[in-house]
Amino acid sequence: MNLLVMKKYLPLVHDTRDDIVIDELPKINFARKDLADIFLTAAEVADYDPEQALFLYNHIYDVDPNYMNGELKEFIDNENNRLIPMRINRMVDFVKEYGEMGNGEKF
Repeated sequence: MNLLVMKKYLPLVHDTRDDIVIDELPKINFARKDLADIFLTAAEVADYDPEQALFLYNHIYDVDPNYMNGELKEFIDNENNRLIPMRINRMVDFVKEYGEMGNGEKF
C-alpha cells in the first residue's frame, strides 16, 4: 500500500511546502488487516520519511497496544531515540538558515 492509499486511513494528512503536517487524528476502529496494511506502509516509507513511519507506528500502538505481541512500544521507543540526532540537526539547520536571512540572531 502506498501513501496515496494511506490517505484513506489518515484523512487529515496534508502537505505544506516540503514538510508533511499531521493534525490530530480522530479515533478510528481499524480491523486487524488494516493495522497490518498500515504497518507495511510504515515499513515502506521508513527509508525516505522516518518521521511519517514513526507516526504510523504510533497510530497502530494507539489503536492496539498489543500489536506484535506488545513489542511495538519498544520498537517505537528505539525509533524515537534513533531519530533524535536527525531532529536536532534539522533544528540547527533551520536556525542557521533563519539567522542567515537576517530574521534572527546568528547561530
